[in-house]
Amino acid sequence: MKEYKIIQLSHPGKEHPGYSKSTGQFAKSSLGINWSSDFLSGTRMWNNLIQHKRKFIFSKDAKYLDSLDGKVKTGDITFWGEWEPHSNFKIIRKDAKDFFGPRMLHFPFYDERYTGSKRHTTDPYVYGDNFWYTHCKQSTKSPNQALKHLDNNSIILMGSERNKDKKFLVDTVFVVKKKHSQKEMIENYRKLPSLLVKVNLEMDASHLLLRDNKHSDFGFYMGKNYKDNDIFSFVPAKIYNNENPGHERLVLDTNDKFYNLQRTGSGSVQKLVLKTSSLSDVDNYWMHLANEAFNQGFVLGVQLPEPPNEANTNI
Repeated sequence: MKEYKIIQLSHPGKEHPGYSKSTGQFAKSSLGINWSSDFLSGTRMWNNLIQHKRKFIFSKDAKYLDSLDGKVKTGDITFWGEWEPHSNFKIIRKDAKDFFGPRMLHFPFYDERYTGSKRHTTDPYVYGDNFWYTHCKQSTKSPNQALKHLDNNSIILMGSERNKDKKFLVDTVFVVKKKHSQKEMIENYRKLPSLLVKVNLEMDASHLLLRDNKHSDFGFYMGKNYKDNDIFSFVPAKIYNNENPGHERLVLDTNDKFYNLQRTGSGSVQKLVLKTSSLSDVDNYWMHLANEAFNQGFVLGVQLPEPPNEANTNI
């Protein structure tokens, strides 16, 4: 009998660089940022800080749903996500507080010429035909090994904690389509998306997920997409608004007993919020998430084009 799980996975949610409210300025000398002369835009280099960082991302010609009974639409959207390689950015606000709204809008790209350090992978990888989740927080040191053993249709609810008002800010709803072993990934290596390999699986000598035996028991998960005619992976997104481009993430109340989320500030990066043998239980939970996204003014971003190999901010 299959056992479906829904797991809350907390990851760092701050933007980079930091902003000083007292001086009214960004940290203009921050590591890995090339500012324009007027400090209104710039380029974020590959993130080599201690922690992962979220980006508020522009996605051109993305596919999205604005209702569950409507057709998939194509257009420009914005969403919160992870892209640790390069991106151009422009400042869109200076008064936003951490976890309450974006200060900058990012236009991700992959720089083939870059030969510098690559400290962080991009996981989840939400670009292309399918989302992928391959390793984040699957360390053998973790007391909870649930992330390594997820059946199809299990859900990983990814986001960041906002301690001030006890909210969980969702950036990705990942629905498992298929778990692949490390061996299966190696056997199907040539069929994998090339950017997934470059920014996640085989990034450099320190991140060889497919060649290191310590990752042999990891779950390499392909996400379900909207074409599977079932529950699917999505990012809460909004249709791009040139005059007011910024928006928060999907907000869930950690006091809401239905979601059964962990208490903010608990220090745990993951919580098993539901374990069931009933697929209808999982469907019901997912439906609540989708409807909550619509209620908060989001669309469901379901297929995001892979970032280009060249920088582009033409919008």
